[in-house]
Amino acid sequence: MQGLHDFIPTEKKALYINQLLKVGFDTIDFGSFVSPKAIPQLKDTAQVLDQLDLTRTKSKLLAIIANLRGAEDAIQFEEIDYLGFPLSISEQFQKRNTNKSIADALITVADIQNLCQPGIDRVQLYAETDQLMGELFAEACLGLMAELGLTADQIAAIGSHGQTVRHSAPGQGNISFSQQIGDPNIIAARTGCAVVADFRRKDMALGGHGAPLVPAFHRQLFSDARLNRVIVNIGGIANITVLPAQGHCSGFDTGPGNLLLDSWCKKHLASDYDSNGQWAAGGACNTNLLTQLKSHSYFDLPAPKSTGREAFHQQWLEQQLSFLPPIAAQDVQASLLQFTAETIADEINGLGLSVDEVYVCGGGAFNGALMNSLNLALTAKVDSTIALGLDPSWVEASAFAWLAKRRLEAGSGNLPAVTGAERETVLGGLYLP
Repeated sequence: MQGLHDFIPTEKKALYINQLLKVGFDTIDFGSFVSPKAIPQLKDTAQVLDQLDLTRTKSKLLAIIANLRGAEDAIQFEEIDYLGFPLSISEQFQKRNTNKSIADALITVADIQNLCQPGIDRVQLYAETDQLMGELFAEACLGLMAELGLTADQIAAIGSHGQTVRHSAPGQGNISFSQQIGDPNIIAARTGCAVVADFRRKDMALGGHGAPLVPAFHRQLFSDARLNRVIVNIGGIANITVLPAQGHCSGFDTGPGNLLLDSWCKKHLASDYDSNGQWAAGGACNTNLLTQLKSHSYFDLPAPKSTGREAFHQQWLEQQLSFLPPIAAQDVQASLLQFTAETIADEINGLGLSVDEVYVCGGGAFNGALMNSLNLALTAKVDSTIALGLDPSWVEASAFAWLAKRRLEAGSGNLPAVTGAERETVLGGLYLP
């Protein structure tokens, strides 16, 4: 993850606890929080705890998320505990009964990303990757449990969203579905814990998009009866949650977030991301390219709507560039950054709501150039969710932990006004060990 603070700011501890208690977490664990960048310098969890002087409290729920990285590194995953605190990178974990890491056992990221593209995917690759990723998630959970001294009977459930490899939104002439990999049966069998997974397809069975799902958590945690707020989640795809002081919560995907920025940076700088947006900030936005990018039909669709890598990917970007005279790579990056900022801002400005505050979470919150562009494009105050008591890196993992908790309580997890589903419903399947 990019730009993470090295450690939990101790002065914020009480604020974080109060915020998460609001949404139903009955114990808070600050143990073993460490940025991946700090891992090589830290031998074990005890070092982190000693530096933080924070006590371990038993976790009640775990959630894990995955991130695809560069092909030469195969796959790296960040293990996330039930509050979304990053732990050690999973390439340290070894595949059972082999001397080879699970990450090394997988085909390259470029091959796996082909699962996202119709026509070049393979059932064999899908099945093998689903199984191996399940093993990897299980190892991540077992490593986390060992670091925190937890046994399976102390964990209510592992909430595993999985890695999305294909999302086909309804109403676009295709059969609608959303497919994630990382077999929850394997996670349950290896860890001895109940697993909640497959969060999106029940909403889609009821006519919804199955996305975005985080707005229900945003409403629970970030709404204010006195202020009109918008929460912007900038991951690979960006989405917004609209939290009016009076009225119903709404939200939808706005378009690309970091996806194109990261892939272009990877191609030209051999880096996973543009740190703080510095490369983009040194370039000049090409208005012709920006106009071309914004001509995509997705931006004309009404909400509810959702999108993904199927619509916005490197090949699509290359196609848009082919329509124009050559543009310097750095200027393309600057244009992509403005593309993300403007497509988010256009949607917020078009809400017909006087927005008081905008808070950003996800990796995009650490891109200073992107945050500056959002500030310029919006009249409302723009800040990261850390100002509301939750680090932007932890919001999505916390949301899926909360959705897993809702599943155990048989409580609804979707918002029909957001996804377009016929009704509220319980999300996720429960996989017992």
